[in-house]
Amino acid sequence: MTSRARAPAHAGNTRRVAWPAPVARGSYRAVGQRVVIAGCVLWAALGGCGVRASTPATTPAGVSTAAAASVAAPPPAATSPAERARADALRADAEAALAAGDAAGAVTKLREACAADPASADLQAALGAALRRADAPADEVKAALARALALAPRHADAHVLLARIDSEEGKPRDAVTHLRVALESLPHDPKVRAELALALDESGERDLAVSEYRGLIADRPSDISPYLRLAELYERMGRDYDAEDVLEALVAAVPSSPLGWVRLAQLYERRDETAKATRASAEARKLGAEVEPDHAIDTKTRPLPKSPH
Repeated sequence: MTSRARAPAHAGNTRRVAWPAPVARGSYRAVGQRVVIAGCVLWAALGGCGVRASTPATTPAGVSTAAAASVAAPPPAATSPAERARADALRADAEAALAAGDAAGAVTKLREACAADPASADLQAALGAALRRADAPADEVKAALARALALAPRHADAHVLLARIDSEEGKPRDAVTHLRVALESLPHDPKVRAELALALDESGERDLAVSEYRGLIADRPSDISPYLRLAELYERMGRDYDAEDVLEALVAAVPSSPLGWVRLAQLYERRDETAKATRASAEARKLGAEVEPDHAIDTKTRPLPKSPH
């Protein structure tokens, strides 16, 4: 049994000091656990090691200054109606210049328009497109498009242009990323979907490219380009009979186009199926086509990708 300690006696002072009651056996562990837990809570509240416990300063809107500092640049000031009208007039002038083949003049007008209305993502994207038409350096084009995306992160036209630059620079996977974002705003745009299919093909995702081309054919059966590209893709995949089915579907859907028959004639010639090749060639000639082996097909898009194998 633990004895109580007594306060030392001094002359003129006989008052006892009451010491805390003894802790029962086994309670020390519980006390220690509570101390450890309290310490962990305090550590978390302070934000971990090396973080000051002071509350960050806030802006009038309640946003921490640390978060505000992470913004690359403050948003542009609101454009006055007069400046916006001036910017619209300059853009109209730029479009007229582009129609006349004066890309450099369009760039000049669009630079002025961007200065008049710096909050317009559309103007920055239009400037990027004009710079591209004027054969400006890719970095200059991308800078204008980056400004457009800073103002409107999902701007479809800016993403499409960046995708085209990425494809030209041999970065098809980046192009796929941009095109998928663009399709969120333009889900039924056939040109963007066709570019996505081609970028998927170039990046090696051929099964996904096949699906995109098939979707385009289902939605636009009178457009011959998806048929031709899908048939060419099937041939590179070693799926000649699938290519034949696609080309047969093309000549059935668009009987006035000789290109399906031309491609069928070429495919049959490669497979030494003389009778079928002769029939396809005759059909193509009826429609005014000159059938030659390895006839080049212009599908109105960039060159067909070569097989990596």
